Amino acid sequence: MPIKQHNWLIISYFANEGGMACSHHIDDRLSFFAKNKIAVTLLTSSCVKRLSLVKHIRIPCISPSGIRFEVRHVLKRKNYPVFKFKLLETLLLLPVLPLYFIEKLLYRIDTTWWWFPLAFLRGYFQCMKCRPDVIYSTGGPISAHIVSALLSEVTKIPWIAEFQDPLVHSYCARSSLEFRLTTWAEKFICSRANKIVFLTSEALRRTFERTGNNDNGVVVYPGAPEMKTQSAPYCLGDYLNFVHLGSLGGSRNLASFLEALCALVSESPDMRGKIRLSLLGSFDKNVKKQIEAFPYEEMLMVYGRVTREKSVEEMKKSDVLLLIQNLDPISSETIPSKVYEYFHARRPIFGLLYDNDELAEMFKGLGHRAVQWDDIEEIKQGVREYFRLWGQGKLLEPAPASPYTVEKAVARLIEGIER
Repeated sequence: MPIKQHNWLIISYFANEGGMACSHHIDDRLSFFAKNKIAVTLLTSSCVKRLSLVKHIRIPCISPSGIRFEVRHVLKRKNYPVFKFKLLETLLLLPVLPLYFIEKLLYRIDTTWWWFPLAFLRGYFQCMKCRPDVIYSTGGPISAHIVSALLSEVTKIPWIAEFQDPLVHSYCARSSLEFRLTTWAEKFICSRANKIVFLTSEALRRTFERTGNNDNGVVVYPGAPEMKTQSAPYCLGDYLNFVHLGSLGGSRNLASFLEALCALVSESPDMRGKIRLSLLGSFDKNVKKQIEAFPYEEMLMVYGRVTREKSVEEMKKSDVLLLIQNLDPISSETIPSKVYEYFHARRPIFGLLYDNDELAEMFKGLGHRAVQWDDIEEIKQGVREYFRLWGQGKLLEPAPASPYTVEKAVARLIEGIER
């Protein structure tokens, strides 16, 4: 039986923004919404590129810090030389700089909080004009959920809020004011949304422990787009290549893995010429120091940032994909979006996890290996095992196909809403 035609108003501060997980999350779903006969109107910030697949409404932030953030965001995307970037930034932002400094003196909260006033007004006019069947908020910034809550309150349109990451965690606020706002927002959203979508069961459990709600949550693993068949099959190279894709910084760093590699080379010097670690992505100063201090320079291959398309190609060519979680309690209730892309590459994955049983079970179910991030002996054992399998030519067999697809996530989302 064909699915009934629906009109959805999707509210997300970021969309159509390469390199941002909170953008990929909604971007990947748009074609599947269309496949399910859902007409989408997308309401986002003005700093993102316009999408042609759907009706896309872009609204600016009204605060001085928000204006500054969005102008800088657009300029960075242009890839101007540093001198030109600074010149244009100064000329465009000079009128708001005095107000920006006053705002920073008065309070310190994330700039995106002040997106909600204009976004609410524009969203209200859209609701009055087209009367969507559903309001659906997603993404990182909380302001998208605040806009949606207010719209649902005044229009009585059903509202689904999707928390891509927990709202309350160890680094969710830069001031006591913002922490109070965030904890209030979490309770406000949970008490008013018709459905709340979580990306892990642990996130749902902890959020409802804080808020006291327990009857409007649903878990939807977001998955990732299925990868197109590569033109050339995977083949063994001259060395065992561990590949890490994505940013590294702060508590998500290479310390444990590099320590394990050093210990292995000391025990088995032949591994020095047979193992490589390829790093594709951005690094902070601390990770750069770790790389520079590593005594076996030839074992590290540093490429820097690559496009999403290039990263997919490198995943498929890898011997083993390396995943490293943040060393923070939030990692116990989150699954990095990169994991789902890794799963679709169908290459072995070695995960250094932080107290995350849910993710460890996913790894186990698909035949991958997960260890605690700081267990050097377990890391060494894992590398040794992959080295053995590589030497025997047993890494040629692809890993099991991943059940975590965007298409299934959209179907699950629709199913949860239509109940």
